[in-house]
Amino acid sequence: MGCNGAYKTLILEAVAASLLLLANPEEGPSLSTIASSLRMDDLWLYKLLNDGFEISIDGVDFKGGLTPEELAQIAQQLPILAPRSPYTRGLQAQNGRETAYLKVEYFPGQPRLDVTKAGKISIPSYNFVVLSTPNPLAQPFTTSLTKLINYYRAADLFDKFLKELEIKFVGLKTDEFDRQNIVIVKNRDIPIHYLGSGYAALVLMVLAATRDIVIYDNVELHLHPWLMEKAAELIANTQDVQWIIS
Repeated sequence: MGCNGAYKTLILEAVAASLLLLANPEEGPSLSTIASSLRMDDLWLYKLLNDGFEISIDGVDFKGGLTPEELAQIAQQLPILAPRSPYTRGLQAQNGRETAYLKVEYFPGQPRLDVTKAGKISIPSYNFVVLSTPNPLAQPFTTSLTKLINYYRAADLFDKFLKELEIKFVGLKTDEFDRQNIVIVKNRDIPIHYLGSGYAALVLMVLAATRDIVIYDNVELHLHPWLMEKAAELIANTQDVQWIIS
């Protein structure tokens, strides 16, 4: 099950892991960091694959939970998949005769998972994001988000949906520690992680809507009724975005 014992969170995590296997490799680390907000655990992908799952998306069959022994056997043909840690699990995608793999390894003392892809599935990668509203908004989350946003579209969405809240989108600004932050204007320049939780949740939804597919868990978190109305308006009027929400 998911971190809170909910099957719906587990399903969303399984979709996230499966789409990661098909994602643009350059976006993979950022997408994985943001998806960790579902479980609030940097090791979410290993824990999910350790539990195992099977799912089918657009005709591609995914099986999560490959053991080190199974990966070692597959590595006879794809040496890059050879396990290097006892904390190794794998994900397999099958589309006809095409097969792709995701190897996820945890090394004790290392804060992040080591993720390796092998093989190929000949379908277009998905322009997606999977998230829940983290509290607080930690720097790794916001840094990852900066790498996925379409800033021109974000500015347009802010103008359409948040004008009544007197919020304007600035974009990226570098702080005194040379870190890039997403900044909005509400009377003054405010980094997103300094916003109140309700406003931050709504701003995250607008930024997520610059992707083609948005998978959002517990979308109502931190939203009081008026902000929830703005969120519903955003979802209803971004028909070019596929929303999957819970």
